[in-house]
Order: sequence, then C-alpha cells, then structure tokens
Amino acid sequence: MVRVLLIPGLVVLILGFGACHADSVTSSIVCDGAAWVSSSVLGQGQSYASHLFTTDLASLMRSLVIHDGVVVSTRGQSAGPMGIDEYSGQVVNGSDEDSECLFGEDNGVKARVDEVRLSGLFSRGEYVSSRVLDDETIARYVVNGSGILLTRAYSDDGNRSVAFGSDVAGAMNGSEQVVFGDEYGI
Repeated sequence: MVRVLLIPGLVVLILGFGACHADSVTSSIVCDGAAWVSSSVLGQGQSYASHLFTTDLASLMRSLVIHDGVVVSTRGQSAGPMGIDEYSGQVVNGSDEDSECLFGEDNGVKARVDEVRLSGLFSRGEYVSSRVLDDETIARYVVNGSGILLTRAYSDDGNRSVAFGSDVAGAMNGSEQVVFGDEYGI
C-alpha cells in the first residue's frame, strides 16, 4: 500500500507495511584468521548456492535479497588464500504465441534452462560478483588476484543452446558478464 499525502509545498510518501516484502540476509565480516561464508536459495524454478572462504587478513560482504526473484551481491578480499564457488540456475517458462506446428501436442509453453558456475582458488586477491535470477539470468564478476578461476555458463530453450567456459590461471585482472533471456539483446 503506497499513499501520497499532499500538503501545499510538501509531498509526503507513506509506505504501508506489508505492501511488498522481501527476505534478505546481509553480512559483513572482517577477520585476521579464517572465515567461511555459505548460502543457498532453493525456490520454485530458481536456485543459488555459494561458498567463500578466506584466511589471513580478509573482508567478506554478502547481500542476498529474495522477492519475485533472487538478487545476490558478493565481495571478498584476502591478503592470503581465498576460495570461491558460486552457482546460479533457473528454469524460466515462456509461451510461444507463433507455434510452427499446428498438429503437435505442444501447448505452446517452452522452458528455458540457465546455469552459471564459477570456481576459483587464489593465493591472494579480490572478488566482486552479482547475480540476478528473474525473467533473465544475469551473472557478473570482477576479479583481481593470483590463482585459478574456472567459469561455465549454459542456456537451452529447446530451440537454441548456448555454452560458454573460461579458465584463467596466474596473475589476473578480469571481468565477465553473462545474460540469458534478454529479449532485446541490450
């Protein structure tokens, strides 16, 4: 419930509780030792799981918001070893109004399956990631460090399949973005 109260020269916006709710978890850790952060979301057609560990002087920040979709923001920085494992996947149903076969038993509903995985082990470095599971599947990351990083992405809508992978080892500074389901390719 959103209400706007108009007073001459002043606009007051009143948000009613229960108008929209979302589950969220936010954490921030700074340590000089060892830290392990793990989280997962299993929803209707959506899943997200991640593990992040560090040793030595490190800082970890994670924000996880679940509403109509899942939005995750992760940042890890470590002066020593850091391990990363992130997975996001979803099945998105869509309808095909322009069915090409008149006599088939296809009800016009097709499902798109998306998966994005990232694993890394660093001797030191920084990792920043964001994931969105909604109508689209979006995964972005930026990494600056030394170690090994493996990424895999896959999407299949029954008509087209896309597979992507990258492996990087050594000193690295890079970024990647994966977007599946962007209708207009923007």
